Amino acid sequence: MQYPNWSWLPNGLTVLRFVAGVMLPWVPTDWQFSVLLAAGVSDLVDGLLSRWLKATSQFGQIADPIADKTLVIVATLYALRVGWLSWTELFALAARDLTVPILSCLALAHHWGNWRKLTPRLSGKIATGAQIVALLTLFWTRHPQALLVGIAGVISILSALDYAWKALTARTTCP
Repeated sequence: MQYPNWSWLPNGLTVLRFVAGVMLPWVPTDWQFSVLLAAGVSDLVDGLLSRWLKATSQFGQIADPIADKTLVIVATLYALRVGWLSWTELFALAARDLTVPILSCLALAHHWGNWRKLTPRLSGKIATGAQIVALLTLFWTRHPQALLVGIAGVISILSALDYAWKALTARTTCP
């Protein structure tokens, strides 16, 4: 008996998360929380599936953090636009998502082969989780939850510092 090949599924979830992030501002308001929840769950599931199915890929290694950052940045910018977040809260929540792409570009500009060394960091995974929880609460209540935004912001800033330290202390390594 031949089983179906599910190795495409982790990358498919990543692509859907990217699309959800880009489309979030245009989704009907009543659906935004559900879209954000599905995107957050897909972030948990795609990595687990890729390891379980032994379907890790270069595409997934590059696309997954792009999808995560797109989702967080678009959601925070939308929340700013509709008055759910202040500029300070936006920068706190998205500190890592604004810092890491810049550091990655600098490292890639230094040595193109560094793309192979773009490894996720535990601080980034924790920051993404905290950001998603804060954003889910924000999109559910449509009011900033200072404690959750503050916690996610501190974790995001610490994660950005962790990535920056990694980039500055490694000769040819990217964050």
